Amino acid sequence: MITARRAAAIGVALAMLASCGNGEDEDRGDEGRDATSSLDSSPDTATTAAPTSTTSPAPTVAAAPSAGCGTANEAPTGAQALDWDGTERTYLLAVPASYEPGVPAPLLFDLHGLAEPASVQASYSQLPAKAGERGYVVVEPQGTGTPPMWVLPPFESVDDTGFITALLDHLEATLCIDTSRVFVDGISNGAGMAGGLSCVLADRIAAVAMVAGPNTYRPCTEQPAVPLVAFHGTEDSVVPYEGGALFEDFPDRLRLLRALQSVEVQSAPAAAAGWAERNGCEPTPSEEQVTDHVRRLAYGGCEDEVVLYVVEGAGHTWPGATAGLPTSIAGPTTTEISASDLLLDFFDANPL
Repeated sequence: MITARRAAAIGVALAMLASCGNGEDEDRGDEGRDATSSLDSSPDTATTAAPTSTTSPAPTVAAAPSAGCGTANEAPTGAQALDWDGTERTYLLAVPASYEPGVPAPLLFDLHGLAEPASVQASYSQLPAKAGERGYVVVEPQGTGTPPMWVLPPFESVDDTGFITALLDHLEATLCIDTSRVFVDGISNGAGMAGGLSCVLADRIAAVAMVAGPNTYRPCTEQPAVPLVAFHGTEDSVVPYEGGALFEDFPDRLRLLRALQSVEVQSAPAAAAGWAERNGCEPTPSEEQVTDHVRRLAYGGCEDEVVLYVVEGAGHTWPGATAGLPTSIAGPTTTEISASDLLLDFFDANPL
């Protein structure tokens, strides 16, 4: 018998092998991690002053108020639930102190990695606080299963795409959201979900960020362009920067891990080039050394920009994070840049 957990594991593995062209089952990337521990964090860092952003200034775009603007609905915060498809799905909601019911606010979906609950992602990325300072409403949805995970489109063993779409509908109906500034970021398995959502919800998502890494979802080719910024450590042993098998250096102890170790991904630069091709960019990126160990690859001539931050020596981690698992598990974390600050700069500059 195939258990729910096994079915979800198979869904994650199969999602690695599918593309995002018109919902057909073609090759597409995703990843996972050891079910006994979260591998998307590390506290060991080498500190250098963070660089200033090289993202273009934000264009002046009129806000697009959602249906919830001007209503008397109270803006809740903290743990929330949404009844969807016969199941109670949960999420964390952070509404900034600056929020006003009649003033459209940007909305950010912050997606956890495999085996990390939403609460861990909130603490790890620090986006509820950092984005809140810029007026963002931040939502951290919770995946399903043990360990918690995202099942990427087009697979529907658990329809996480449908859940996030329904949650977006709900938030736009009950809060005052700027529908031209809806963004998605994620790490690891959450990065794959962010990439997938940029394909299936290209008309509603203004920009996405993929942390560790851009090769967790095979770039789609037939959907409209969506701005994308990515971050990947060259010593990532979970989702390898150079491509190859997931979890290649991890012991083969768990059925979930065995399923994922059978999947190979393309390199991070090849994935970035694929996202750039989708966005109509020139094939060769410009390269800038932004810190001692961080290079910024930026594709030009695009309908919508694509940027990859290459972090030399970093592991399967969130750049700039100050808490998490030790280097022996996840690899080193850089503090030469802050992924949270840079992706927010990128989002500010890229409304729909």
